[in-house]
Amino acid sequence: MSYKLSVGFNGDLTLLDKMFDDEENKIGTLYTGGYFKAVTSGRYQHSDSRSSLEKIVERVHDKGARLAVTLNSPCNVPPKADKEWWNNVENYLKELDSIGVDTAIVAHPFIMSLAKEKTDMTVAASIICDVNTPRGARYYEDMGADIIVPTSSINYDIETLKDIKDNLVKAKLVLLANEACLGNCPWRRFHQNSLAHADRKGYDIDYAMSCTKLYTENPHMMLTNNVIRPEDLNKYEDITEMFKLVGRTIDDETLLKMIHAYSTGEYHGNLLDVVDKGFSKVINLPNDQLGELYDQKTSCKKNCQSCNKCKRLYKKINEPVNR
Repeated sequence: MSYKLSVGFNGDLTLLDKMFDDEENKIGTLYTGGYFKAVTSGRYQHSDSRSSLEKIVERVHDKGARLAVTLNSPCNVPPKADKEWWNNVENYLKELDSIGVDTAIVAHPFIMSLAKEKTDMTVAASIICDVNTPRGARYYEDMGADIIVPTSSINYDIETLKDIKDNLVKAKLVLLANEACLGNCPWRRFHQNSLAHADRKGYDIDYAMSCTKLYTENPHMMLTNNVIRPEDLNKYEDITEMFKLVGRTIDDETLLKMIHAYSTGEYHGNLLDVVDKGFSKVINLPNDQLGELYDQKTSCKKNCQSCNKCKRLYKKINEPVNR
């Protein structure tokens, strides 16, 4: 299968070189935070200034990749009557376009339409838009989205993904492959809103600890989330040609490991090594023993309370973590 990766990037140019030093990398796009903090994003990570973002754009293009900037806050958007704010946003979008940013990743419909109308950038509907149906995807395409990142909660609803793809006119699908969030997470919407207001690392600790507690007390639930294993990317050949990886706020070592695993389509070790380093220290999912997981999850009815398949699989594969 021929595919590319869209990888989260924290703006460190030294790290950028390391990412592309891997000769097997399949990076097609890097995405990072912008510098106009009136339009926030889904992570507490921003560029320092226009000049620093310009340098990033130049270096990413030199590597043969595209650069996307996140403007995907689900909130903090005033009414259109606030002419000054909206004029500033329009000018910011035009600045991004002028310095060579290739893609604007947007959640709010009004900003999405503005980016499409006023710039030549590709417009991506963020995963925060929570697209999970064909009609929902078409709404965003009609607003200007060239790329749709559907909610990862349907990563294993293959027929739904195919229906979404078939219902689009020109827009393409991109799937987020390795986010550790709970499937149908009850905190997710509120966590995203919290991050849009974040002014420091750790601002979202209450939300992060909620799912962390659930996972550590029920480690088998890590098998119930929406992570796509590197080995299973080829199962999506009829749906997408690009997979998105988290990365804007994770450590360099883990990010480089993720890129290599998802570029080569294999990882031998704890699957959580290429998903979430923190969880990998307390939960062990031997990836070589998860060959049956894709078939199990694509037939899943998502009623964990009346099903023990993941619990049985976890017990079968579980080994003490040797760290």
